[in-house]
Amino acid sequence: MNERISPKKTIEGSIGGWILGALSGLVFAYFLVERLPFNMMIVSSLLLPIISQIGDLAFSSIKRHYKIKDFGTIFPAHGGVLDRIDSLLFTLMAFYVLLMLWM
Repeated sequence: MNERISPKKTIEGSIGGWILGALSGLVFAYFLVERLPFNMMIVSSLLLPIISQIGDLAFSSIKRHYKIKDFGTIFPAHGGVLDRIDSLLFTLMAFYVLLMLWM
């Protein structure tokens, strides 16, 4: 991926994460979300794992820019609370945009 931003991330891990995220997202949406059209489930399941990885890389880039290891100390060795939700922030915003465009 980009060694300057996140040296331990690999292309294999990225592809594996995307596949697992897409499959689990589609299964979750199909069985637990009744009001979402099936086409929207497919698009969301394919797109949101990519957005999630972009969110993670964006916050890693911010940390590199400011030369900090973690965003907090609540979760030692885990990067802080913001590192736990960085992907979620981007994903929720993207899903909201998809919903507004689709509905």
